[in-house]
Amino acid sequence: MDARGFTLVEVLIATAITALVAAAAFALLDGGMTVHERGFEMGLRAQGMATATTILRSDLARADSVVHAGPDSLQLLLNDGRRVAWAARPRSQGVAVFRSIDAGSGFQERPLRPLVELDDAPSSPASLDFATTTGGLVEATFSDTEGTLRVEAAPWRRP
Repeated sequence: MDARGFTLVEVLIATAITALVAAAAFALLDGGMTVHERGFEMGLRAQGMATATTILRSDLARADSVVHAGPDSLQLLLNDGRRVAWAARPRSQGVAVFRSIDAGSGFQERPLRPLVELDDAPSSPASLDFATTTGGLVEATFSDTEGTLRVEAAPWRRP
């Protein structure tokens, strides 16, 4: 620098250093935002899975009998006479899990939103499977990108 100001070379070097520092800061911020968004999505999925399994356990605790248990659906007869149906419906990149209650109308009211959405894993598709064991247990297996969650419970039995 002389008495008249900065030279063109000095200005170009200062601009290049500033650009490098700004690019590094952006890369760190972008990486942090990606990790934050991924964690938020995982939290929502975990919350949805927890909600779905809690409701399923509650339904099983109030069930008198299992009407149907299949690969992607479950139907229970509750102790108050209502029926509850669980169903897995395919979507573009996974499976959406729905729950409907029949109070005598034949499941005509369809839920608008799924309880939980399961995403396909790279090596295997998402799924929800229901099965009954010889001991009367109902097994529900939720599988998606985050792994597999198995719920086992038995319908309530009158003493």
